[in-house]
Amino acid sequence: MTDRSGGLDPQRVAEVIISTAAKGGSRRCGSGYLLARDLVLTAAHVLDGAASIRVRLNADQDGQWTARAQPAWSDADLDIAVLRILEASVDPPGPVPPVARVRFGRIVRPPVECETMGFPRFKVRDDAARPGADGRPTQYRDCEHATGHATNWANRREGTLEIQVREPAPDPDRGRSPWEGMSGAPVFCGDTLVGVIGKHHPKDGPGALAAYRVDHWYQRLDADRLAELAALIGLPGKPGGLTQVTAPDHRGTDGTPRQLPATTSAFTGRERELAQLLDITDDPGGSSGTVVIWAIDGMAGIGKTTLAVHAGHRLAERFPDGQLFVDLHGYTRGMTPRDPADALAAVLQGYGVPPGRIPADLDARAALYRGRLAGTRTLIILDNARSEAQVRPLLPGDSGCLVLVTSRRRLGALDDASSLPLDALPMRDAVALFREVAGPGRTQADDPLLEEIVELCGGLPLALRIAAALIRIRPTWTLSRLARRLRDARPSLQRFSDGERDLTSMFDLSYQNLTHDQKSLFRCLSLSPGAEIDAYAAAALLDCDLTDTEDLLQDLVDHNLLAEPAAGRYRMHDLIRAHAHTLAQGDPADQRGAAVQRLLNYYGHTSVSADTRTFEYARHEQHGSAPAHAPALPSPHEAYTWLRAERATLEACLALATRQGWLEHVVTLTEGLAELLYADGPWSRARALHAAAAAAAEHLGDRGGQADALNNLGRVLHMTGEYVAAADAHARAADLFQQVSERAGQADALNELGRVLRSTGDYPAAADAHSRALALYLESNDLIGQAGSLGHRGRLRRLTGDTAGAVEDLSQALSRYEQLGHRLSQAKTLTVLGQVRRATGDEAGAADADGRALTIYQELSEQSRPPSGHSEWLDRAGALIGLGRMRMTVEDYAGALDAHARALDIYREMNSYDNEAWATNLYAAVFAAAGDTAHALATYRDALRLTREVQHRDDEAIALEGIGAMLLRSTEGTGQGAEYLNQALAAYRSLSMRPDVERVQARLDALTTTDPS
Repeated sequence: MTDRSGGLDPQRVAEVIISTAAKGGSRRCGSGYLLARDLVLTAAHVLDGAASIRVRLNADQDGQWTARAQPAWSDADLDIAVLRILEASVDPPGPVPPVARVRFGRIVRPPVECETMGFPRFKVRDDAARPGADGRPTQYRDCEHATGHATNWANRREGTLEIQVREPAPDPDRGRSPWEGMSGAPVFCGDTLVGVIGKHHPKDGPGALAAYRVDHWYQRLDADRLAELAALIGLPGKPGGLTQVTAPDHRGTDGTPRQLPATTSAFTGRERELAQLLDITDDPGGSSGTVVIWAIDGMAGIGKTTLAVHAGHRLAERFPDGQLFVDLHGYTRGMTPRDPADALAAVLQGYGVPPGRIPADLDARAALYRGRLAGTRTLIILDNARSEAQVRPLLPGDSGCLVLVTSRRRLGALDDASSLPLDALPMRDAVALFREVAGPGRTQADDPLLEEIVELCGGLPLALRIAAALIRIRPTWTLSRLARRLRDARPSLQRFSDGERDLTSMFDLSYQNLTHDQKSLFRCLSLSPGAEIDAYAAAALLDCDLTDTEDLLQDLVDHNLLAEPAAGRYRMHDLIRAHAHTLAQGDPADQRGAAVQRLLNYYGHTSVSADTRTFEYARHEQHGSAPAHAPALPSPHEAYTWLRAERATLEACLALATRQGWLEHVVTLTEGLAELLYADGPWSRARALHAAAAAAAEHLGDRGGQADALNNLGRVLHMTGEYVAAADAHARAADLFQQVSERAGQADALNELGRVLRSTGDYPAAADAHSRALALYLESNDLIGQAGSLGHRGRLRRLTGDTAGAVEDLSQALSRYEQLGHRLSQAKTLTVLGQVRRATGDEAGAADADGRALTIYQELSEQSRPPSGHSEWLDRAGALIGLGRMRMTVEDYAGALDAHARALDIYREMNSYDNEAWATNLYAAVFAAAGDTAHALATYRDALRLTREVQHRDDEAIALEGIGAMLLRSTEGTGQGAEYLNQALAAYRSLSMRPDVERVQARLDALTTTDPS
């Protein structure tokens, strides 16, 4: 054997195929894992009644090979067996490579992340390419890669691990488990094998498996049998040699939140308080079953957040399911305390919950949040809280979690919370902190001035850090000079004093030592409504050169007056920001107003420019002059990245503009947020913002801006199924664009109007809208617009039976997409063109179009280069959907399922929930076409859940219709099937989707005819 492996290796997963001695020679399957070139680990009961045993490696891959095997070691009580591979019945494609030794281990502290691979019954697939003697497809078992969590605290009497994984669809045969065939599959935690799948207890639920634990082998086997097994498979001779598994293998792509800010290397003191926070057991809540909550309180600048964050990093390994950090802005100047509902929404989105799935009600959000934390060991830091009411909805319900709350006031009404008040640092610790920040060689340990400086700073960590920074960055300064300055500054700015300690003198002293330009930027930064800022925005505020602004920002960082939490992103501490804001009030009001106007102008222009790069249509010309400096965002990916990074600031600027009645900024900033709101939601907020922007533009007499806002509003209304309102918005937008002679905008609005009208079944009006759009695009020589409107009109003509017109439009659209080099759009157009040509009897033309489309889809979906950004990932998924549809057309259902599944994986990875919703309907349709009613029904149910969560009413209707159709296929589902069809019919009617209404109504009428009762 070679060195130990890096974990579960798919090429070593084996299908164990058993032929029994029973009459007829029945066959069944299990799973296993290659431990050495000739040894396979499996479950003993898989071999019961075996007349012959075969193992298959690299199943259904190019390197597949099969070999006969026989038991080399087995124990029925442990349900473990080792097979020895004999000669291969189907030779490997080449020499079998060396097999790395497996690392065996045991779980010490659950739950831990795990993974397993095997061949369960629910993975049975039809192989259309290999028909049997009766002409029907043969079947094969595909491999299941199940991931989840394992615990050894359940099933203690049985001595098995409980594995929680994704639930499969129910087995059509209610007497059988969908997991049949998974027995023998290895369970890995990271790089360590901890068990072998042996059972599925149906009462535990469809997602619960039981695995026989490696550490129990030592308890159940006598010394001789254990020695035999150890010698055979490389098992450690004693249990102490097993690797201890205490946490999941976090590799940065599992979505687990890691939100703690960086801790400081100069953390000093607080040993007693830190020890209290660290002194928790493995089960924080213990026998009481309550959540452990520490409420850290103290005055401003006392070091509450620093302590909480430092403790959080020390505790992180003991809370492997995540660390959450939520700033509640309880005392952030210029910001209202954060609404707990908004905080919950942000946390849930961090867990991957889409905006459309987050309930509007606070209690419902809190319940969903607690559900996400249930059964986990998660650390939650709630920073800068103002009240108990702000904190309570963010408390988990699981005793395995730990909560640290920081606040300037004592939260006495927070039940079950332990209070940890912070006072000034003791002299020894304060001196140590000052010397650490000041840097090596800048102070002497016995200098008596150190204690005086600590007293002048009130022992407050923040003040000490600022004072020490003055010593660090000014080589000519001595402690004597610093102490004298502190004494002179002490009488000023008493508002931050509690009567004994004066913090603001430190801020003022630090400020007085800045240059003129540094002071100007310091004051200006307090005027920004956002929590963070970059150099471009700061340059707009200061009306300064970009390079000079970058230097000034770094100067403020050096003075500890500004933090740089990420490269190029700057943030002020709340107290420093408050002091800067006080100083800024001394500047002339017109000067401050001009700075804010420059900032909003910068964010408006840059966001609209970024938004335009992610959107296929033109935007209305912006108001105001372009900013002197703005980031280059040449690609849609870079534009999306900038918009998402700045979303919170853009919304803060929009809120400021709304409060102040600055309507031009309201219009522009809303326009800049349009694509983010469309893609990420929440759509209820998008609807309200676009409506407000339209009203603002109308008030200004800005008909072009009003048209843009209405067009954006219409797109959101179309997405949420409000077709009548969407059509009205697009029609009004088209009229307004026409009034201001913006032909491109008018064409875009008409194209959107056509799409909405098509959804309602008003095909003549939809075709007219696309024709009017096409005429405008032809005038402006806009090829992409022409191609889009021709493609939309061609599809409409197909639906109305005008096949000749459809062929003409689609062919022209194809020609333009070829000129533009838009490969995915070419393939989509060719797909529809093939369908139309087939309907006219032009089989040769249809075959040509299908073949060209298939070639493009395959090329796009199988590119070796990974997509570089958001839009390219969507194109890859779109190509896979198109490929799946082509495969389905030729009844290659296995290929269609594979393509759709890969597309769904991309949508899920991107958190593209609206795309996942409609694509799940398509996936279900493939199962239905293949005759796999059980999987089709289960997948349509998934689609129904998803479409309701993202509020796609048309896709919801499709899912309802699919469920009804699948229930009608079953022997007992006629009544339920009709019920679902009636729900689909009502949904289609509410959306005015006439063709769909007629189709479902005809099906229901047929049911009534065939069932007189």
